[in-house]
Amino acid sequence: MRPRRHILFPAFLSLFLLPGRAQVEQKGIVVEMSSHNRPVAGVQIKAYGATPTDSDGKGLFTLTFPNAFPGDPLSLNEVYLQGYRIVNAEKVSRWNISSTSLLKIVLGRKEVIEALRKKYYQIGESNNEKEYRNAVRQLEELKVRYSYSERLYRQKLDSINEERIRLRGLLDFYARKFACLDRDDLDSLESRAMALIDQGRLNEAIRVYEDMKIDAAIRSGTVMTEETEKDLRLLVPSLEKEFRLSRQVNDTARCDSLALLVYEAASDIPLRLEMLRWLFLRGKHDMAMARLAGLIQTSKSSQELLQLELTLDSLKKTGPPSEVLRQMDILQARIGKKKKWINIKERL
Repeated sequence: MRPRRHILFPAFLSLFLLPGRAQVEQKGIVVEMSSHNRPVAGVQIKAYGATPTDSDGKGLFTLTFPNAFPGDPLSLNEVYLQGYRIVNAEKVSRWNISSTSLLKIVLGRKEVIEALRKKYYQIGESNNEKEYRNAVRQLEELKVRYSYSERLYRQKLDSINEERIRLRGLLDFYARKFACLDRDDLDSLESRAMALIDQGRLNEAIRVYEDMKIDAAIRSGTVMTEETEKDLRLLVPSLEKEFRLSRQVNDTARCDSLALLVYEAASDIPLRLEMLRWLFLRGKHDMAMARLAGLIQTSKSSQELLQLELTLDSLKKTGPPSEVLRQMDILQARIGKKKKWINIKERL
């Protein structure tokens, strides 16, 4: 019989030559929201690629990844304990596996969260009506003092009503969000918002939080997470209003940032095209053309394609450089092909 050494040696050598992943342990702790970090035991924790585990009496747990590297994204499949829900899912979703850093999972009791939501909603409703009555009273006084015309009076009254409706639309969302904030781990702006809530000034807290989200998004220049994306979708009216106000005072740099944010957050095609037109006219041709190409690719109706085609035609008339005109010709050809495909699909 032949010796098996020549078979075993290559196999043994391959352990060193072939890249492989090592076992990594991610340690963590589960605590209760706004409880001075009181540990929560018995929480079932499941993560992709790891052995399921439970938190112990001190809230501690260890996820063992038999085939991972430190720095790999952590993907939790489940964090479960009856009567609780996770409240820092956004922070956890950005976590990368680490053998040296402790993963903190924060849970809130469902009945506590619901009670806080109802409380904050009622405060917000009361704030909304109080602000509305005060604004209308002040407008009536100004009308008499400065002899406002009926047209000007109606314009200002419409603006007051729009703000009332806007805040009412945001109220349920923010009542839920504020109800899930962990007071043990607030940044400075969140602390400011919560201080206003404690004073019964929820509408002011909403405005603080809106400003925080807008400014953070402008600084980062992008929408980073699904949670932030949802927040920004709700803030589209505020972003659009801020864009128009900045445009009136000729703050073009802020308009650039806001136009990009409105484009990324909005779902309304005409509004997105308006923002692209602004960016294009500001000389950001490549940025505008790239996003226009994306809209062509994702368009689902001949009506949408018509809007894109009209936008391209109007931008062509602004006299862009020749290389940009070539890009526009390519995009128009894509629109033509997409229109044929959609027309066939719509007939079926």
